[in-house]
Amino acid sequence: MIKTALRITTLAAALLAPVTFAMRGENEPAADRRGHLAGMMTRITMADGTSRSARLEGVGCSVSICSRTVITGKTGNEALVKTWLDSIATIRVTTASDALFLLKDGTARRLSLVKDFRVLYLADRLGGTERLDLAQVKSVEFSPDTK
Repeated sequence: MIKTALRITTLAAALLAPVTFAMRGENEPAADRRGHLAGMMTRITMADGTSRSARLEGVGCSVSICSRTVITGKTGNEALVKTWLDSIATIRVTTASDALFLLKDGTARRLSLVKDFRVLYLADRLGGTERLDLAQVKSVEFSPDTK
């Protein structure tokens, strides 16, 4: 009896695992992602002045990726604004509550960081992901060849 229950549980977990991982970080509708890039290379400068290159897998909260292609923040009038990651040239002057976004079209906007879009998910050298809160970062420069 116990062996049967264990087999059923194991089989269910094995069948559901690929679906769970495929859906992770894909909250935006496919039509909204069309034509926008994910997995861009960035140059990250930390608050202490050290810097490194990393591939940005997406943004989210401390638990999971919420998007691979867009970051959402609030403007001064509390309206939610989506900014495509591949349209950003640099994120600068980050604080615990907001950041300055310099876009590739030459415009700039300061956005308050919302809870679900404060953490950068970076590819690590072992094939996993590393979480990095934007409040710890001085700047994030996106590779110019991403669009």
